[in-house]
Amino acid sequence: MQDSPDTAAPRNRIRHYAGWVCWLLTWCFATVYILHHTHGITARQHYASSQFAPPPNSAQLVEGRNLILPSFAVDGYAWIRYAQEMSDRGAWRLRHVTLDNPPEGRELHWNSGFCWWLITLGKCHSLATGTSLRASIEVMAGWANPLLLIGCLLVFGAMIRAKFGVFPAIWTTCAAAGSALYYESFFPCYPDHHGMINAAIVGMALCLAISGAGWTSLPRGMSHRHRQYWVMLSGLFGGIALWASAVTMTIVLLCLGVAALATLSLGGLQAKRQDPNGEPELWKLWGYSGCASSLFFYGLEYFPNHLSWRLEANHPLYSLAWLGGGLLLEMMANWHIHARRDQIGRWAIALVCLAALPVTIALGGSSVYVMRDPFFTGLLEHIIECLPIWIRVQQSGITPFLHLIGLAPLPMLLLAWAAFYKKTPLRIRRLCLLFLGLAAALTLAFALQTRWSLVAAAAWLCCCVPAGIWISDSLSPVWLRNCLAVFVVATTLATPVSYLQRIEAVTRQKNISQDEGLMLALRDIAHFIRAEGGGKAVFLSNPTCSTPLGYFSDLTSVCSLFWENMPGLKKAAAIHSATSDAEALALLKNSATTHIAFISYEHFIQQFFDLAKPTEPSQHLAQTFGAKVFFGRELPDWLRPLPYSIPPGLRDLKWDVLVCAVEPGQERGDALFYQGDYLASHELWQEAASKWNQACHLMPEQPLIWMRLAEAKVHTGDTQEAVPLFHKTLRLLPEPARAQAAFQIATLLLNTRHKQQALVFYRQAADLGVGDAQNNAAWIMATAPWSSTQEHREALERIQKSSNNNPENPAFLDTLSASLARLGKYTEAIETAHRAADLCRKGQFEEGARAIELRASHYANRKPWIEE
Repeated sequence: MQDSPDTAAPRNRIRHYAGWVCWLLTWCFATVYILHHTHGITARQHYASSQFAPPPNSAQLVEGRNLILPSFAVDGYAWIRYAQEMSDRGAWRLRHVTLDNPPEGRELHWNSGFCWWLITLGKCHSLATGTSLRASIEVMAGWANPLLLIGCLLVFGAMIRAKFGVFPAIWTTCAAAGSALYYESFFPCYPDHHGMINAAIVGMALCLAISGAGWTSLPRGMSHRHRQYWVMLSGLFGGIALWASAVTMTIVLLCLGVAALATLSLGGLQAKRQDPNGEPELWKLWGYSGCASSLFFYGLEYFPNHLSWRLEANHPLYSLAWLGGGLLLEMMANWHIHARRDQIGRWAIALVCLAALPVTIALGGSSVYVMRDPFFTGLLEHIIECLPIWIRVQQSGITPFLHLIGLAPLPMLLLAWAAFYKKTPLRIRRLCLLFLGLAAALTLAFALQTRWSLVAAAAWLCCCVPAGIWISDSLSPVWLRNCLAVFVVATTLATPVSYLQRIEAVTRQKNISQDEGLMLALRDIAHFIRAEGGGKAVFLSNPTCSTPLGYFSDLTSVCSLFWENMPGLKKAAAIHSATSDAEALALLKNSATTHIAFISYEHFIQQFFDLAKPTEPSQHLAQTFGAKVFFGRELPDWLRPLPYSIPPGLRDLKWDVLVCAVEPGQERGDALFYQGDYLASHELWQEAASKWNQACHLMPEQPLIWMRLAEAKVHTGDTQEAVPLFHKTLRLLPEPARAQAAFQIATLLLNTRHKQQALVFYRQAADLGVGDAQNNAAWIMATAPWSSTQEHREALERIQKSSNNNPENPAFLDTLSASLARLGKYTEAIETAHRAADLCRKGQFEEGARAIELRASHYANRKPWIEE
């Protein structure tokens, strides 16, 4: 029995509104999950960033440069830095920066749109909290991509719900939040443009699907004019993606073109019979709109003062190529769908437009396209994300990839089923073939270079739309349709459940992970370099570490790993591969480098050698500057090693770090002295003594070198040799400095359990007027088991003078009570000890009070306090 028109209309309205409610509830759940996950990640980020941090008012700290990012988000440091510099300058575009490649700096061709987004969020946070804009940009950077994802889910989900129904909208919304690989583009604390790129790619593909892609029957209820609007909107989204990343969008457009041609080839004959309403001219409109959108964003970014021929970024030649591609697809579709062949002139125009870009690259070489530079292509071989997937699997195993990819390609597999399912309507089959071809081509690109994994994930997500349409409209029987719908949505829930469980565990964890420790160690090194350089250093390190080091120190680096910095990378390769110290020094001077940070984590010394000298055998690596200094610790006289060591809490990283200052005028004796300092900071006392011994012969009148040599002798157990050297140090020092030096020598000897020798120097320091030395000398004589009665009396005499001058000092009173007890005056000793303990408690030093009372209990038993 069929419903009457009077009852069918209300039921359809109820079904319509129920569908919107179901999708909105799905979006709300996805939003809550994203916000909760982001809050957990950022809370952990703030906790980890608070570890091993210098004091709040330390000169090492730079405002807005304290929060660490995950190790896979290193480019995020650059985005935050660019946004902060843009806001500091009051500019709305950045075309030149001095953050690397000193002294010239370099061009910057990153899109400004993502920086505007970061600045906007930073301003909102600053207005709400009163925090400075720089600090607010850093804080909100962790939220930038998750908030972008929430907005995209709302807009794209509503478009899919309105045009294709409830199930495709629900599935796409769940898949966008539930696919680990696609979600990585928008991951919290990953402020990079990948989210912007993938959102624009999905928008372009979605609008193309709504328009019917130019060769399917008119979508239900959609006029020709509306199809044109959707095609133009697709071109607008594509222009945004091209603005964000020309290289990425070029790959996508090429794959889309191949997919479109393949779709025509596979379904063209059938289309001639069954699909006379196809509109191939929509592809031409798509080409025009993409061309116009690309030109608009090129002008927005570069006009009028920065027009150039850098083809790594968006350029009018890309606009021309897009136009040519659109014309070519239109003519191919006309040929297949309507059997209409266009004039040769139109084919020539399309081919010329397409060929302009590759021909310019071929003729211009590396001057217009850096990927034509052999140095750059060689560099790509050493970047892990540019390796094919089978090499990555050999290196790290297949498990990480299975966890990351999961069931994200499932929609693509379903499209293969739908494309060859006999009952699939032509309009859906054509759409399935197009998206299947796009996803398959980008999956192949991902296999060849894993850097395209995020773009492949976007293509897999786009497959949810035609696959969802097929499942909800064409698949039969009904039970299979319902079961498959429930299954595909359920598969998207595994990642959110896993992430939520992980974030709950991580937020309770107090230990620092290895990934967090890596960034904390780099931050510590950066603060050290900044302090040593007085905030004006220019440093050289490996490409991986240069960006975070520059971010935390706010200093200029030589070789950050960005294509615009090819000159800086070439300088770094030449310096590391120099075959003489003089050559290395000349190159360092030319690059204005003041400090070098060798870090064993991805040190890149071998890679620099291979890039700078590709024809030389690997055996020559040992003779290069980088290898001799870092591996062999053969430092030239003009290179001063600085006493840096990784904080104890981060030693599990097992890093070898050598930080040096470039000192062109440094003498041989000074070089040996500083080399000894560095060795001593790593407790290599025997080697340090050797360096200082040589320095003493070159600069015999320098008391500090003799003192350091004597210190090394103490640590190596040669105290008998050390004492005369200490005395020589004091003789060489000017009289005003002798007292404090004698006190330092005595303290060193005391800490190394050489009390008798320490006593000699404490007496000397006390006689020169150091009050604490008087107390320490008295304490040793009063408590040492080997001290004589004469020394006991001397101890009492010395400490009485000190305590009379400072009667409220509990340390002096404690020593006085020990001296009295050693001479058998236990009653006075007990009274004095109790007075000292009361003063400790008054000063809220309970531990000291208990220690003094313990000694007083000995005195009560008529026993002096003896320390070994």
